[in-house]
Amino acid sequence: MPGAASIITFTFNDTNGNTISKVSSAVDSGDRSMRKMTFSEAESALLLGGGFSFEVDVLGDGTEIKKGLVQNALSKVIEGTC
Repeated sequence: MPGAASIITFTFNDTNGNTISKVSSAVDSGDRSMRKMTFSEAESALLLGGGFSFEVDVLGDGTEIKKGLVQNALSKVIEGTC
């Protein structure tokens, strides 16, 4: 579990071939394994399903960075008619 000072950044692909990076925050300070972030309406529209990567700045000061990749984690659901 990441320490209280850690900074966790998630990076998602978008439909324009760019990335959307978000620094997450803990959902509950007692359980820092659950993370949350907010997307704008425009970012949500561009968000591409599939995998995402993340970086954990373990000490929150840039001296120890760990990286990871989660594959096939997101599924984009389009409602209405296309």
